[in-house]
Amino acid sequence: MKLPNIKTDGKNNQELGEKITPGIRNQGVNLTPYHLCDASAVRGSVLGIDPAILARWMVHSLQVHCDKYHHHISKRDFETA
Repeated sequence: MKLPNIKTDGKNNQELGEKITPGIRNQGVNLTPYHLCDASAVRGSVLGIDPAILARWMVHSLQVHCDKYHHHISKRDFETA
């Protein structure tokens, strides 16, 4: 997938998402950068990566990480971890 050439300096994640999403959708892919974040958070949990590390990688606090991503992690995900 080819991502659009955008300037990232001084932009927050929402601004970047709004710039990237149309380029992704124009290529026929029905997802947003937020889907990728959600998937990364769940995958990291399933792989046993410490939530504090995942939060740092995603550039937010542990509390925000738990509040935002915990509901994406299903019982099946916990059982396979």
